[in-house]
Amino acid sequence: MLFRSDEQNFDQAHIEFEKVQSVDNEDLLAQSRYYDGNSLLQMGRNQDALTAYQKFIADFPGNLFITPVYFDMGSIHGKLKEYDEATRYYELAIQNTKDEVTKGEIQYQIGNNYFSQEDYQSAIVAYEKLMEVYPQDLNIPEARFGIGESYWYLKDYETAIVEYNGILEKDPDSDNIPFVKYRIGECYYKTDEKEQALDWYQQVIDDHSESPIVKDATYSKIWALNDLKRFEEAETVGRAYIDKYKEDTIYDIAAAETQVILGDIKFDAEDYIAAADEYLKVPVDYKDLPKFDLFKSKSLLQAGLSYYREAERSDWDIGLLTNAVDAFARLVDQFETNFDKALREFEYRTLYVNSAILNLGLSYTEMKEFDKARAALDQMPADSSEYGNALFLKSRTYGEEGNIDGAVAAYQEIIANENLSETSRSDRKSTRLNS
Repeated sequence: MLFRSDEQNFDQAHIEFEKVQSVDNEDLLAQSRYYDGNSLLQMGRNQDALTAYQKFIADFPGNLFITPVYFDMGSIHGKLKEYDEATRYYELAIQNTKDEVTKGEIQYQIGNNYFSQEDYQSAIVAYEKLMEVYPQDLNIPEARFGIGESYWYLKDYETAIVEYNGILEKDPDSDNIPFVKYRIGECYYKTDEKEQALDWYQQVIDDHSESPIVKDATYSKIWALNDLKRFEEAETVGRAYIDKYKEDTIYDIAAAETQVILGDIKFDAEDYIAAADEYLKVPVDYKDLPKFDLFKSKSLLQAGLSYYREAERSDWDIGLLTNAVDAFARLVDQFETNFDKALREFEYRTLYVNSAILNLGLSYTEMKEFDKARAALDQMPADSSEYGNALFLKSRTYGEEGNIDGAVAAYQEIIANENLSETSRSDRKSTRLNS
């Protein structure tokens, strides 16, 4: 086995070991030098530990403690993300010991080192070597898990399923079993076998009710039910999930996304008023924290679209259009006008904001409030990919208003704008003909 100091006060231990400069017994001196380096390692003084170990190698190249020195150096380089050096020292550690248990432990760490650097193919080779060369090693169950995870990250889901099932068969008492079952479900989900995915998610929920992974399995179950168009079941499970985890400091974000899914279910069913009600719960029910910004902005956009769709099939009902305007305007105000981009920027923000600006212009146009429509469209940044659309919609407001001169001038502005590509102008023409 690898050597470890039992000394917990590593700072004091380092001071004491450092005092041992020379003794008649070379083995005792080597031992004190090793524990000095190990104390530095335990205190997190990695570079100092490496320096001490390098000196040990120079002074005691054939000493028994050379194996733990090499092992510790491998560990330090791994922590520093210097993976090639880590592997080199782990292999030196194996070469300098005859103890099979120690060799197995080091071989396992070599696999972990490759896994940490996301070299999953090499990790698989290292773990498989452990199982082949050291079949009695106590780390083999974890190595099997590492192989399954490596195939998962390689997106070889079919092979991952085989490996995970091997864990269920060979290591049934492993603490990893709930997560392994969940991973199998995720693999089936990734390969579009949603029914099988659902079965595995349910196994986790039924067989491991006390496991934290149940939260993830339930969340994935909602997605699978939704994809399978089993909307009533998805809604039932989703509402229970929200009620349970809305105040959870970790899974509250999954609860927020689940609330968006409930809105999507209603939207896809063309139950637009109910959809808007679901979407609008997200901005109200969740705190003003950056982690919710994505779902709040999307929900406001979708709520506005829901009201707009319902207004469209209700002969452009002014009350519904007003609700749409309120949702779009809230999105622009909260996530553009008064938004701290330096601290809270997030993916899709610009997409959602620009979509809200366009839809705000469309909604005001249908309300015959043309000045407000143009003012809304003027908010579109000139460097946005939607700028051409905004100019076209703005020009259309003049036509709707009966202002022919204004419409002509606006169209001429589009033609004269050198920043708009030919494709962009063609898109505008196509949009105008289809409207």
